[in-house]
Amino acid sequence: MPSKEEILQQKVAELENALRRKQVEMSSIQQIGKALSSELRTRNLLPLIMNEVTRLMNADRSTFYIVDEERGELWSIIAQQAEIKEIRLKIGVGIAGYVAKTGEVINIEDAYRDSRFDPTTDKKTGYRTRSILCMPIFEPLKEEKSRPSIIGVLQVLNKADGVFTKDDEELLASMAPQIAIAIINARLYSALEQKVAELNLLFDIERELNQAYTQEELLQIVINKIT
Repeated sequence: MPSKEEILQQKVAELENALRRKQVEMSSIQQIGKALSSELRTRNLLPLIMNEVTRLMNADRSTFYIVDEERGELWSIIAQQAEIKEIRLKIGVGIAGYVAKTGEVINIEDAYRDSRFDPTTDKKTGYRTRSILCMPIFEPLKEEKSRPSIIGVLQVLNKADGVFTKDDEELLASMAPQIAIAIINARLYSALEQKVAELNLLFDIERELNQAYTQEELLQIVINKIT
């Protein structure tokens, strides 16, 4: 039977190990935050989020879905060999769709024992989903809103050393605000790029209209610019 001193030493060692893990996690989260804040294009941002989350969670893969409320869908992009493919899911369908609809955090040890799991993708790809951790990403709360909107869903698959724990849930939740801000910034940047493109188009049309002499020339300039 271990002595009190041995038990105390074991407890101290466990606490030191736990502290080192937290320090590594906090350092990783800071690095992820820097990486996310440096990328403003959504199609570059999504793979960055998925790669960093997969690494930090010690998982096999992850997918970040953006909520498209107008279409009632979630969408993301995935890399298949050398091809980038867009994927879309209906809100309410599958685990990610369920989370987008309810705002709940879902932690499943065995996907095929959960009735909400949709195995369609597994059947198409040959992949075998086991454990799932799925979390909503909420829009930063605005003063005029009583509750935040869900702008994304982060889904992590197949923990390398077993199942996802409560600590994993807390770790993922600690990343959620940074991810939300990155997505909002990417949306604003995309809207700004579109507005600049529209203004440039109008400027080009105005410049060429000033050089046109006939009605036919004016009409042809407009057609060329908008097609």
